[in-house]
Amino acid sequence: MALRALRALLRRARRRVRSPSPSGSSSPSGSSSPSPSPSGSSSPAPRPLRLRDRALVDPRLARLDPGWLAPPTAPVAVAPGLFELPLLTPAAAAAVAAELAAAAEWCARHGVAPAPPNSMHQAGVMLTALGLGPWAEDLRAARLAPLAHALLPAHAPTPPAAVHAFSVDYGPTGDRALAQHVDDAEVTVNLWLGGDATGSAVVFEGLRCWDHLDRPPTPAERVVWRGRPGVALVHAGMHRHRTLPVGTGARASLIFWLQHPDRRDQRLAALQGAGPVPCPPWCGAHGG
Repeated sequence: MALRALRALLRRARRRVRSPSPSGSSSPSGSSSPSPSPSGSSSPAPRPLRLRDRALVDPRLARLDPGWLAPPTAPVAVAPGLFELPLLTPAAAAAVAAELAAAAEWCARHGVAPAPPNSMHQAGVMLTALGLGPWAEDLRAARLAPLAHALLPAHAPTPPAAVHAFSVDYGPTGDRALAQHVDDAEVTVNLWLGGDATGSAVVFEGLRCWDHLDRPPTPAERVVWRGRPGVALVHAGMHRHRTLPVGTGARASLIFWLQHPDRRDQRLAALQGAGPVPCPPWCGAHGG
């Protein structure tokens, strides 16, 4: 993706994150009082259902059960900067996938269309909207932030303090593919939940700084990854990647963007060209 297009994409994403929610907006006159109905009654109309109104089908997902974590194992470096490891047990991954399916069925039954999790995905949903926000935060603190710091200290010199977590869905009713991009994260964890999709592998194409995003990848930098239920891939947010078109079937994943507010502000300032930023040592442009 060209650098100019990527900058515009992330600016739209920032506006979406910072925009006030409809429930917090005010009328043009500054009053939040409802308009009277034609009959003269001032009773507000019933609030439309939202995904947040749904109760969890599996209450065990209200908080992280440590027993659902896969036993700690040494991550495997599938390529420079790409680390694979079991994160959840297969049973836990199946429980999360079942909760996502139940949420999709609830939305279809009630005519609820949740907002997409970011400006790149049209399918998928924020885990906070699913009622899985505390679960995701527990997972960040217990396993994800320490992993990010241990595996990628150049990007996470301290354990990231925040997580932007969402589901993604590829298939007939989800996204079909995803163009090359980088993530709004210091470190990303891609947790594969499973499915029967053909195609839809993730292709990595080299780690770059903002100034060298358009530098083509070398053959060694192009790595194709497909996960297994409960297995995660850890990579720097600036590691360029894309998702190949799905063939038949469908699959789902959870994406965790691990962020530190101060470092995120620095990244976005560099993106917007706020002063010169030296090319960091981790940028793959140094090798090519």
